[in-house]
Amino acid sequence: MEGGLRRMSHHPRKRVEKAVGALNLAHLQGAFYLLFLGCGMAFILMVWESFMDVF
Repeated sequence: MEGGLRRMSHHPRKRVEKAVGALNLAHLQGAFYLLFLGCGMAFILMVWESFMDVF
């Protein structure tokens, strides 16, 4: 009986940890995507400005 109870108490905790880990990964992915997008836009703006100076 006790072994069954112990096994049951383990499962939800692992499921919650897995969900939190996935959430963290999603947030990190979004943050890096926004960072990459911002850097790309800044780079394009710099290139655009330098070309506009030439013409």
